[in-house]
Amino acid sequence: MNRAAKQLHLVAVFLLAGTLAECKSPDLRSNLAATPLAASALTASDLAILAPLAASPSAAKEMFSIEGDGQCNVFGFDAGAADPILSRRLFQELSDEAFAQLPPVRIDPSLPAATQAMLTKINARLSSPAAKQDAKCGEAISFTPFPDTVLLKTAAHIARIKGILGGVCNYENWRIVSMRFDVCTDSPAVAGWDTATQLPKCQYTEFRLVAQPIVPADGGSHEVLDDAIHLIYRLDHPAALIQSLRAFKALSDNATKGSPWAEADRGGARMLLPHPGLRAEMNRCNGPVAHAFRDLVTSYARESQLTSLAWMTSSTAEAQWSFKANDVRGGHLVAGEAPRIHENFSLNAFNSQEYPLTTDEGLTTSIHPWYKSLAANTAAQARSFAPTVNALLNPKVISQQADAKHNSNCVSCHLADQTRDAVQTLAGSWPTTNQYPTPPTWSPFMQRGHSMQNLRNFGYVPGFHFGVSARTVNEVDALRDSVQRFFP
Repeated sequence: MNRAAKQLHLVAVFLLAGTLAECKSPDLRSNLAATPLAASALTASDLAILAPLAASPSAAKEMFSIEGDGQCNVFGFDAGAADPILSRRLFQELSDEAFAQLPPVRIDPSLPAATQAMLTKINARLSSPAAKQDAKCGEAISFTPFPDTVLLKTAAHIARIKGILGGVCNYENWRIVSMRFDVCTDSPAVAGWDTATQLPKCQYTEFRLVAQPIVPADGGSHEVLDDAIHLIYRLDHPAALIQSLRAFKALSDNATKGSPWAEADRGGARMLLPHPGLRAEMNRCNGPVAHAFRDLVTSYARESQLTSLAWMTSSTAEAQWSFKANDVRGGHLVAGEAPRIHENFSLNAFNSQEYPLTTDEGLTTSIHPWYKSLAANTAAQARSFAPTVNALLNPKVISQQADAKHNSNCVSCHLADQTRDAVQTLAGSWPTTNQYPTPPTWSPFMQRGHSMQNLRNFGYVPGFHFGVSARTVNEVDALRDSVQRFFP
């Protein structure tokens, strides 16, 4: 480490020592030394951190104006030592459910008798001792030559049935690619939220991480798999986190002084970007910003605070996606208060203009009417559907929590950008009912909404293309407003 790097590292230690010690030791909260930065100085990129990553150093040059892939600045589930982000044991529980063994397929009695008979045979095969003994993570279930539309009616784990990449099963492959938090996840249900000057009592205050598997590729490069785990932790003291973020920003700003990329593309405090401080260290390992980011995350993301997990997998053909969520109680996965079966999206069905979502009655969502009549939708129907799309993209109308009032769920939020693009194209004019005043958006993020194969909300798709949705951009903007009001 050269002299300048040592000086930056000392700055990191000085700035973060109080805040990190504070969140680990409640006795120190009253003695926390304030940093000179006010909450108003925190930008969107300070409140929601996306680690800049690329497949190779040369690939990073074009996007980030720096020759480095950033891979050694992201870390795995084992960070945090005795109380890690996610233990190997709990990961194995998740892996068994999401990536390896398949539960029996639910047989819909409305299906034709011949289809029901075939599904019964599949269930017999899945439950046999030989199947359990021979099961390999991600291996396709080759004896299920059913069209996607049939599998969608069963609410089965369609991506797993079609086959997923085995790299998802390796604990060591997973990396934390982004971090977010929310001071009140259920704010749409809190009376007087928009005018309050003191933080109201909220049911959910959360610290969130997104992890994705990253594997070696040809020529020493890397590839990110189109799979993700969202980890949600209880955030008992949001004020302490915001103090930590103020200190982290001071360190990051020091690292980016004179950076042409940061100055040219910052686009104002409301514009969300890949984190500028981590971008400045893409060509090095364990720099002061990356080191401080790891310390920040492991101070608030501990398995003992983990409340729930949500995961998404895509098939090897990138034509089917499955979603599911579990609560975590007593250190184990549980079904949760509102048990969810698999939510699915099929690109094959969509391209055939057939209903591409799980058809289980319990998963009928706000986007159901649009996808149910894809070929028959008219401009008038599009205009009438616009307020529904606006609501999905508006965190002040629909919260991150499962929203029965608006019939929102994982798949409806992950398809919100694509649905908006399709509806806008047909509608012509666009009603503003329920519309969020979206802040300026970095142009590489905007490409996400035009692809039906990019279902990521705050991470990457294969090729390290960005998967950052308009919903995420809006959520971060709303969070910035909350931080400024409640934590000046």
